[in-house]
Amino acid sequence: MELSDRKKRILKSIIDAYISSGDPVGSKFLTTHSDFTVSSATIRNEMNELENMGYLEQPHTSAGRIPSPMGYRAYVDGLMERYRLQLEEIKLLDELMKFKMAEMDSLMEEAGRVLSNITDYTAFTAISRQGITAKRFEIVPIDSENILIVMICADGTVKTQMTALPVSFSTESLKRLAEALNVYLVGITADKINLSVIMAVEGRAGNDSALVSSVLKCIYGMMKADKEATVNFAGIPKLLNYPEFSDVRKTREVLELLDDKKSVLKTVLDSEPGKTYILISGEEHDAVPEDTSFVFRPISVDGESVGALGVIGPRRMNYRKVIANLEYIADSLTDETLRNNDE
Repeated sequence: MELSDRKKRILKSIIDAYISSGDPVGSKFLTTHSDFTVSSATIRNEMNELENMGYLEQPHTSAGRIPSPMGYRAYVDGLMERYRLQLEEIKLLDELMKFKMAEMDSLMEEAGRVLSNITDYTAFTAISRQGITAKRFEIVPIDSENILIVMICADGTVKTQMTALPVSFSTESLKRLAEALNVYLVGITADKINLSVIMAVEGRAGNDSALVSSVLKCIYGMMKADKEATVNFAGIPKLLNYPEFSDVRKTREVLELLDDKKSVLKTVLDSEPGKTYILISGEEHDAVPEDTSFVFRPISVDGESVGALGVIGPRRMNYRKVIANLEYIADSLTDETLRNNDE
């Protein structure tokens, strides 16, 4: 059954009030604090119908109602107004984006701390360091037998590895080899270094092809030795600010979720970039504990998901504010990452 405009207004008003106060909302509250022109009895009838339809619940014997998971879903999908970022929030977020950090994970961890402080919820950052690619290679001679391979990664990190070469080399030899690496190895992952790539590098190296095997073996190891996907949390104590988590059992369930980082990573890193995901407890999400919501947005570079930024909080969280701040940071973070990679 489709919701009438009046039912939508009543449902939205109830959810806005419940998010703000945490107390069940009754018809008397709506008639005194909203611009409804109908009687309290009419509002009660509408609330009863909304409850029968599954959008509201009545806790215990209270006369007030609270949103159900179905009610929250209707709210976030179409009823809530878009949150307008405050000037102070924009200034703080813009200041974050001015940081010129060498490593993406440092920037994302800072983004998580800012998001937690602004929203007053627990924030998390997930970073996928698999499939690392190079932006540029340099080879520096150390002595007559050893060289230093410098790999500037696409995410801004720099990796170095010293290795011994089996034959003598000249400065010009290393220059030609570095040129070959920058032609054929930039932008590909370790699993793409196949026989055809190796032969192409050897062909470009010409008379110095004997150096290729040792150098490629070293580079392959540098690409594969990178950290696995990681997840970090900011503002975990903020959970205790909300009465929903005064129940020890519920708090334990959330803390167990935070401790199960593999589950969090699987949820967020398998998601489509460019979308904001809202997981509400009570729906079909095994990973979301009771009375909890999970909002996140993947971070992408060149269309590839490299991580995610999100918030964990009570089911009655201020979705408007969370989504506005989350999308602002995530989109700015992606832009900043792309600018750093282009420098």
